[in-house]
Amino acid sequence: IVVPGFGRTQTDYLPLAFSLASRRFRVLRYDHTNHVGQSDGDVLQTTLRSMQIDLQKVIEFARTTWPTAPLTVVAEDVGARVAVKVMAETGSPGSLLLVNPVLDLQKALSTMYHHDVLSDYRQGLRRGIANLWGLNINLDQFLSDAIAGAYADLSTTMADFSGLPSPPTICTSRKDDLSMLGQLESSLRAVASSRSVISLQTDLWVHPDTVDERHLSTFHT
Repeated sequence: IVVPGFGRTQTDYLPLAFSLASRRFRVLRYDHTNHVGQSDGDVLQTTLRSMQIDLQKVIEFARTTWPTAPLTVVAEDVGARVAVKVMAETGSPGSLLLVNPVLDLQKALSTMYHHDVLSDYRQGLRRGIANLWGLNINLDQFLSDAIAGAYADLSTTMADFSGLPSPPTICTSRKDDLSMLGQLESSLRAVASSRSVISLQTDLWVHPDTVDERHLSTFHT
């Protein structure tokens, strides 16, 4: 199951899916509800718990359709954080591959906005519609949902990591997205100090017309 990253659509992972299928993997791609791509709903209403429900339904579909097949969930950035919670709360057996995971949402948001917007929200400040990692969303609703869904900070991630049936594999590729990666090094030390981190040459998402040898190497890794 390929969980799209924030602002990404299943089409972005088509070359990855073809590469995996050529190695005899069965691949499920989907779009988040209230997000980009072929999903239903309104992008302004994007929330993490909505993404969580989507992934739970996709896992249920896979388990029902292929009950004896081993399951691997591949998830990027914010989608990776959602996947950690889903796998921890459901106790679902399977492998979890996290790519450029956003493990400390509060720090990632602070890096982007140069201010602690989660603390501001808790203190009553409202921002309405705002740009978040390239998407215009209802930021107040997003923050409220993150707090209510236990996504808001690193401590919630640590709690979810402790509930995973097996440790995840963690990969990194991006070198220039400070708002996403600014939280990664310190949060990895906190939640996965014993895990090695695999470096990839490229991101997993790519337009089919621009695939090159570096992408094929990343897919192979």
